[in-house]
Amino acid sequence: MTDESETAPLPEPVPAEPALVAEPVAAPVAAPAPAATPAAQPASAAQPAPAVAAVQAPAAGPRKRNRVLGTIGQVVAVVGLMVCLLLAVGVVVGRGWAVDTVDQVAASVDAKLAVVPPKLDGASQKVAEVAGGVGVVADAVQAAADNPGTVGTALQTLLGSVNGLSEKYLALRQSYADARNSIASAIGAAQAVDRLIPGLAIPQEPIQKLEDLDARIQELDTSIMSVVNAIPADGSVANALSGVADKITGLETKLSDVSGALADASARVQSLRADIASVAGTARFAINIGMFGGVLFAIYLALLHWVLFRWSGQLKKKPA
Repeated sequence: MTDESETAPLPEPVPAEPALVAEPVAAPVAAPAPAATPAAQPASAAQPAPAVAAVQAPAAGPRKRNRVLGTIGQVVAVVGLMVCLLLAVGVVVGRGWAVDTVDQVAASVDAKLAVVPPKLDGASQKVAEVAGGVGVVADAVQAAADNPGTVGTALQTLLGSVNGLSEKYLALRQSYADARNSIASAIGAAQAVDRLIPGLAIPQEPIQKLEDLDARIQELDTSIMSVVNAIPADGSVANALSGVADKITGLETKLSDVSGALADASARVQSLRADIASVAGTARFAINIGMFGGVLFAIYLALLHWVLFRWSGQLKKKPA
């Protein structure tokens, strides 16, 4: 009996087991609360989608801008390359034209200068003939002074010598007129070269010498004509002798000066021809240097445009 009374309370813990079981069961009952989380996740997951769209939508703008800029850059580069090519060709063609022009002008000036020395030499010979005529007039004056009794013969001799001097001087004037025209043409051509090629000056000393020669010839012309007009119309031998003697005193000196000036002018013309050739050579050298500089500049610009073309092509392929 004692055992039964001691074992009877054993069934009492059994109801406790359902209480223990009920506690885990309560956890599944609260399980619907997490179930709301998956339902909320689609809503929260749907929210970043506009943000991604907002990031991807502007990406099309920079990419399109890169393509447009790249296309414009390549077009500009191609046009620039064509311009550089035309520039190089124009420089080469311009060099040929400039060199031909310089050669033609130099040849024209040299041709005009080449005819001057022979004409000046011819005028110098005429000066010698005039000097001989002056000597004849001086001899006639001296003869008339030594024989004053032969009035008619002395006067005729003096008139003949003066007329001979006048004829010789007319030949000299004609010869010098031809030479002077050639000199004027040559001076004009030389000045044209001076204006055509800036920075390359033609020496002015030969031109000044030629102008001085013209002034000396004018002085000689005045002296010769004064001798011719020294014989009076009344035929007085005394007046004629005194007038001619006074006029003829410095004539030989002027003739000597003119002869020396003609020789100097001829030498100056030869020097001017050498100067023209030197200036033409310097001009050709400067033109060649300019051509090479222009071609190198065109190549440099072409390289820059080629770099622009390559960079523009890379810009078109560049991602946003």
